[in-house]
Amino acid sequence: MNVDIRDTEVLNALGPLDLELYLKSRGWNESFIMPDKYSVWITRDGNNEEYEITLPLDRTVIDYALRIGELLNTLELAENRSQTEIYNDLKTTSADIIRLKFSLPNSSGGSIPIEKGVEIVNNVWGMMMASACSTIEPRPIFQARKPNQAVDYMKKVRLGQTEQGSYVVTVLSPVSPEINIKQTKLLNAQNSEDPFERKVILNLSTALAEMKYAAERAAVKSSFEYFEDAIEKGVSANLCEAVARLSSYNDQYQDLYVSFSLSRNRPAIADVVKNVYLSADIMPVLDEVARVFRESAPRDDFEVRGPVIRLERNEGSSAGKITVIAFIDEKPRKISFELPDELYHLAVQAHDQEKTIACYGTLVREGRTYFLKNPGDLMIERE
Repeated sequence: MNVDIRDTEVLNALGPLDLELYLKSRGWNESFIMPDKYSVWITRDGNNEEYEITLPLDRTVIDYALRIGELLNTLELAENRSQTEIYNDLKTTSADIIRLKFSLPNSSGGSIPIEKGVEIVNNVWGMMMASACSTIEPRPIFQARKPNQAVDYMKKVRLGQTEQGSYVVTVLSPVSPEINIKQTKLLNAQNSEDPFERKVILNLSTALAEMKYAAERAAVKSSFEYFEDAIEKGVSANLCEAVARLSSYNDQYQDLYVSFSLSRNRPAIADVVKNVYLSADIMPVLDEVARVFRESAPRDDFEVRGPVIRLERNEGSSAGKITVIAFIDEKPRKISFELPDELYHLAVQAHDQEKTIACYGTLVREGRTYFLKNPGDLMIERE
């Protein structure tokens, strides 16, 4: 149900500058301006239907709120979006907005079980972190130790207010405004490239669209190659898992609708993916793809933490082989790896003292056996 915004105080809070920036970013064109009075903006939709807006430029006029209300009515028709959603975009000028609309049973009143709410927050975090990591370097899977740039970015991301709909979660990704750099004595450059925060959002929108396509084709062709090709577009086991878990409710998958509204403080991007509809049908495919990625792809920077259960070294050899019990995807597994003399003695010490070791390396699977290649940073953990 769409709701008209009529509160005078709420409408007066929208300034002419924010509205101008919004209209420009949405492809509206200014056709006439009476300085300090009003300006006229026009646009056409996909059916070539023309829309016109009169924007008051003086907030002190007595009917300012009335005119802004009329403006929102026109935007609602032109964009086929609710006034509440448009208003929230107008008030969030310094952030890109991601909206996730869930088709959950018994959520029409705008509430869901708290357990599902916690799960949504955790997996929204996982989705955003996966996009941040693949923006830095596309990989089939990302381990517990994430890049510092991705970790720093996630500290800035915020949850917004829920919105009307079955259940709508908003994610705010702050983005710095563009500054046009002109040639000077100190700097000779044109417009700078997008900041990392904007790249993460563009990467996420592309990755979700590619993931959807790959899942649909993989289901028809029974081929994994579509997902292998999509890795460079930001698709990973982490992203597939997060989306599938967002869709899961009471052991059943639900449809998920994701939309993107880019901040107006940077230029509009014509070819950005704005909406991605992810049907419940593709979710089992995503779960399976995540499993295959995790089992087959080498895992760089994988942390092994656990007790040493076996020591092997040939007489006269400078290197030794150890086996550790550690968790892989929340399941205990035996992991073997070779160590140089100095680190092997450290492992022997941990074994004799029945202490846990921690080590990083590249985890690979050969048949049913796990190996850690290029182990490093080995240490005995304190109790």
